[in-house]
Amino acid sequence: MSELISYAQRMRKIRVLSAPKIDDITTAGAYRRVLSENFKHIGELAGENRRVIEEIINPVIFSEEELSEETIEWINALNDNLMDAWTHDNIDLPIMAMLSERLMKDAAKKGELSYLIHRLDEEIIACVALVVQTRRIVSKPFITEEVRRRGLKALEEIITFLDHDKFLELDEECRELVLINSRYGDGLFVSMSSLPEEYRKYRVQLLKRSIALCDDEFYRNAAPNYDWKYHKYRALQYFSSFDEFDNAAENNEEELQLIADAGEEIEALWLSDKDYFEELDDFGYIHSHTMRNKMHAGRITKKEYAESLYELYEKRNPDKYDIDSITGNIEIAAEYIGTLDYDNITEEEMKRAENIYRNALSYVFLMPKLGTFYELMDYYAPFLYNFNELPGGMSFEEMGIKSFAAFHPPTYIHSVMVAKITRCITKNLIKEKPELFTGICGCIDASEVAKKAQKIADFAFHAALCHDFGKLIIIDTVFIYGRKILDSEFDIIKEHPALGAMMLEKYDSTREYADIARYHHVWYNGENGYPVDVDERNSRYKTIIDITACADCMDAATDSVGRSYRVGKTYDEFFEELVEGAGTRYAPYLPEILSKESVKKEILWLIEEGRQEEYRNTFLLLKNVTDQG
Repeated sequence: MSELISYAQRMRKIRVLSAPKIDDITTAGAYRRVLSENFKHIGELAGENRRVIEEIINPVIFSEEELSEETIEWINALNDNLMDAWTHDNIDLPIMAMLSERLMKDAAKKGELSYLIHRLDEEIIACVALVVQTRRIVSKPFITEEVRRRGLKALEEIITFLDHDKFLELDEECRELVLINSRYGDGLFVSMSSLPEEYRKYRVQLLKRSIALCDDEFYRNAAPNYDWKYHKYRALQYFSSFDEFDNAAENNEEELQLIADAGEEIEALWLSDKDYFEELDDFGYIHSHTMRNKMHAGRITKKEYAESLYELYEKRNPDKYDIDSITGNIEIAAEYIGTLDYDNITEEEMKRAENIYRNALSYVFLMPKLGTFYELMDYYAPFLYNFNELPGGMSFEEMGIKSFAAFHPPTYIHSVMVAKITRCITKNLIKEKPELFTGICGCIDASEVAKKAQKIADFAFHAALCHDFGKLIIIDTVFIYGRKILDSEFDIIKEHPALGAMMLEKYDSTREYADIARYHHVWYNGENGYPVDVDERNSRYKTIIDITACADCMDAATDSVGRSYRVGKTYDEFFEELVEGAGTRYAPYLPEILSKESVKKEILWLIEEGRQEEYRNTFLLLKNVTDQG
């Protein structure tokens, strides 16, 4: 069992190693050395984890035999270390969810009541966590739907035990688990996208029933030691969250009135026993939800809601990273900027919004990447979705690239490197084949392309800089370094082009970059890569898409830092792959331009001295934020 607990400990260590504390490092050169050494160590730790998965975990997951008590014990111990529902510390949720599913199958075979109830409880916990993680992927809601259906199956089974006779068959602990899930199961329906009416009705009925249990003499007598006050509070809290993310679930008017009633009731409940409830949640968290509920129900104006949010935002603590502090610094901030009328925005509101964007970046820069980091991710996605460019303020390009620096410096450096390599190839290719760039920057023929060469090269740089912006929504999946990527995780990662394009299309300043983000993983011939259901060949940016795709692969192939699974290839080794893939994966003109000695010299400088320079620049950026913080 110690070897399995070591798996979780290694995953924690890997997370720390991939984002070292900048205040422990004194120079830019030391920063690159630390990252390089850290990722070598990550590679070693990941190797150990892959062995544990292949030799111990996978044989159990894919077996059909009944599990022994010893095996069940180590699975439970490992799962407790991989994901903690109370602290929101997510170390390896996908593996935990797979093990939970295996235990469910075992429990269904054995039919022992206590074992089954505990397995149903853990299955719901795993599925709620997966729903919360995947709901950000608004480009493909069915990814969440698959998890939701799995969790709903467990939820419907566990709440059958609310039947009086079945309930009395259970021991005290199992009775409490059934009661907890009668409210907690609502987490399966949290969403950033529209929910079908049947799900919305189910949620209302589920929580109405759960709240009614608090006044039912049968259940109070059957579970005398259960904390009924806490139960009612949490059930009302879930109810008041139905309209989160600007009522993304699309609750109707009747439902919005019920949600507003729940919001007012939970606020009154909190105020009735401050000493008890302030240990659970800050009142500002509850009040922000209540005001949102009232706004959606038409009981207060959007302007009144916005002002109440900003008052709460002003009271935030920017130096703490517990859930209440994340609420104040990110969730309330996202809600506030989402309420603003950008067609009639005031000078004061513009100033507030700009400060909020910069404060949020500073907060994320300084936040530890363990513990409540996943809670942060849940609210940073809508923060980005609600972003608006303001006159003279931060652009979305700046917001996105600095968010990468804050979340995951290796991805930030990768984005800058891809942009520089793309610009280099573009400017040299224009000299040789200007006709490939007609249609870009308004050029109608090759002669106009030659005249606008610098403008096109600059366009290519900025488009490539934004090519991975969709990863900002799923960065917690992207930086799983401690083992091989699972198929379910790759399905999530494959959505980053669509997510990036969706965000870039929102702004005049980045709209023209959307095709580059959307298609940069599609092969030149359109027959492989992802997404598979699109054809980029009709895009007027086809040439820049193909150049960016090459630059993306080149940087990934030749960088050792940030690549825990192998040592970076040489330029010549990558060039051999480029030649081999010309006409299929890569554009056929790329080997010719990259074989020119002058171009090769430029590229070699970029991936050697240039990359070291980017590590220095990243260190200075991080150091500056840390010193100011």
